[in-house]
Amino acid sequence: DARPESSAHPAAHLWDDGKDPIAELDDLMNIRKVLLNKFSDNSIKTGMPMATIEEALVPIYLLHRYQLEAVSKIIGGLNYTYAVKGDGQLVTEFIKPETQMKALDGLLASITPENLSLSEELISKIPPRPVGYPRSRETFKSNTGLTFDPLAAAESITNTTLRLLLTPERLERLIIHHSRNPNQPSLEKVLDKLVNASFKENNANKDNFNGEIARMVQMKLLNQILNTIASNRTPENVKTRLYLALNEIKNEIYLAGNDAKKGTAIAMNKLIERFEQHPEEFKLAEPLPMPDGSPIGTFENFN
Repeated sequence: DARPESSAHPAAHLWDDGKDPIAELDDLMNIRKVLLNKFSDNSIKTGMPMATIEEALVPIYLLHRYQLEAVSKIIGGLNYTYAVKGDGQLVTEFIKPETQMKALDGLLASITPENLSLSEELISKIPPRPVGYPRSRETFKSNTGLTFDPLAAAESITNTTLRLLLTPERLERLIIHHSRNPNQPSLEKVLDKLVNASFKENNANKDNFNGEIARMVQMKLLNQILNTIASNRTPENVKTRLYLALNEIKNEIYLAGNDAKKGTAIAMNKLIERFEQHPEEFKLAEPLPMPDGSPIGTFENFN
């Protein structure tokens, strides 16, 4: 039950920490913030290429990666056991609505520009990879050629967070749980909060790195919503709610602001227009993956 990203049990996770996933995510984000603020070339040995700062940075920047998955399972989750008649165990139980919304708040906070950005001082200390030190499965992907790409680092964790939130099975559970108990959060409420967090802040109009991150998050959210609508796994009742969210995004797209924001608005409008005309042709751009992180090995290691 712990392996699928779409799984429902609030305690079935791999590689997370703590008894309370939400509190642990908050703690990890605070620890991560302190470590990133202090991060420098002291993270590598004297004589090592400065570019290898990236290898030390990856596990700190992605410190919360497994906790994100644990917290996502609370949203639309279900507490249950494999009970048998007469054993007295809990069979099924809804998760408290306030707990689910707190989990959503934690996930949304993790993809704000403040939590995704890196300092200029740190970025400027990471040069291109020298001969003998190529990019590897433990470094970030890059859209900038040889140079370190801090926006790609932010994109990789954003892709993961949005994918976890918008898995079709999770969205369908939100609908069903709310239909059975109106106190449970509705899918409409979750999507509205997600869109508001991404589109109603002023970060996207900033002409700085935080502005670039905010616009990237908006584009990734739009793409993930379109991808979920287009997926054969997505039930029709989920698609109807996603179309409402898409309409809300269309209402938030406007051409005011700096050129970068105008360009993003034009691109989003074009993307939505093409999708509405030919939804069957939509294909999600290959998302930048995070560097490998889960324990790696083969069964022979355990013999």
